[in-house]
Amino acid sequence: MKKKAIMIFSVLCLGLFLFSGFAVAQDDAGMYAPMFRGNPARTGVYDGEGVPVFHDIKWKFQTDDRIYCSPTVADDVIYFGGNDGFLYAVNIETGEELWRFETGGFVHSSPLVFDGVVFFGSGDNNFYAVDAATGTELWRIETEDWVSTSAAVRNGYVLFGSRDGTFYSVDASIGFEMWRFKTDVIAYSSPAVAGDTIYFGSWDGTLYALNGVSSEELWRFNTGAAIDATPAVSDGVVYFGSGDKKLYAVDAETGEKIWRFKAGGRIDSSPAVVGDAVYVGSSNNSLIAVNRDTGKKLWQFETGDIVVSSPCVVDGIVYVGSWDGNLYAVDAETGDELWRVETGDSIQSSPCVVGGVVYFGSWDGCLYAVE
Repeated sequence: MKKKAIMIFSVLCLGLFLFSGFAVAQDDAGMYAPMFRGNPARTGVYDGEGVPVFHDIKWKFQTDDRIYCSPTVADDVIYFGGNDGFLYAVNIETGEELWRFETGGFVHSSPLVFDGVVFFGSGDNNFYAVDAATGTELWRIETEDWVSTSAAVRNGYVLFGSRDGTFYSVDASIGFEMWRFKTDVIAYSSPAVAGDTIYFGSWDGTLYALNGVSSEELWRFNTGAAIDATPAVSDGVVYFGSGDKKLYAVDAETGEKIWRFKAGGRIDSSPAVVGDAVYVGSSNNSLIAVNRDTGKKLWQFETGDIVVSSPCVVDGIVYVGSWDGNLYAVDAETGDELWRVETGDSIQSSPCVVGGVVYFGSWDGCLYAVE
């Protein structure tokens, strides 16, 4: 038993050594978007050039079913999953398929790409690690229900939640489970990471703050309604929406409420935080900008249907999709529409912007590249 414990400890130490450069790697990612919301804090802000004027659809890639998943980009490859059960790797310039990996269920989980590995979950109750260059499976972890959350990495450990009500920390190199944390019900929200703390929501209406090393619960904040949306952490504040139709700002260290904003509809969209504003979509058919310090509304942009897509911000422009089938580009300062592009069906996928191109998926089964 002692020998086995020593071996496990040695493997874990090796994993920590191999992945100890994560903090540097994420900063060096530059204009790449290798994870959901662009960074571990999930602020939805991307560096580089935006698309102030719509020119054309550069390319679109057709799958066999709806795309809920939000794409991620690393090393000139865009990765995304579909309801057809595949994870795809596509050349970012041409839209040409490089490889596809088949799971036993839908892929709603937005991929995380790190150190040559793609991490994602599936509706077949598995969480996968796949070689980013070849699509070869490296390892998988079986859970007791769907894995729709988008993973984060902290100090060599992959963090994700499952509909089985459990939040997991797994060694990224070998798939060894480090710890698990049980919530009362479904853990649907993806984690946000800031320093040593992990933040995520649950269908029990609670936002949790955990110590990333020990899994110790630091605090919890209850809204009274299910939390689907991923929180965003910026300058010591956690911003998140809830099914109670409110957007919250909570002290990241103590869990004390700073303010709450009544959005008029449930919030399943993850907020983007940049400058003095927080941007979030709502089921009242709108994109809303709120002052990050006071919680007062700055402007409200009306779409033709529910906004579940999480907005991203690049160079003063907010990009967001709607159930009305349009992707919108909105001036971040004024809330004025700059342009829109129509797809063949609803958009729940959250866009990412890399190198002056907007990438997003649609229920029409296509991944779009728009410039």
